[in-house]
Amino acid sequence: MSEREDQPTSETSSEREQSGANPFAERDETGEQPQNTFSKKRAAAMGTAFGLGMTLLALICIALSFALSTCTA
Repeated sequence: MSEREDQPTSETSSEREQSGANPFAERDETGEQPQNTFSKKRAAAMGTAFGLGMTLLALICIALSFALSTCTA
């Protein structure tokens, strides 16, 4: 046994591409990638809205926990 198991074997690029493909993934017959690009301004607005929403949710949870703790005390 001259070849060790941990040594990388030389593969051609087509073999590498074929072995790396997920056989369970759905294939798109048209070959087009979906377009989901946002402008920087829109991405910043969405990130800000998400952050403010999470902050509001955290404040509601804190207020609810204080309210429940005072009712059960």
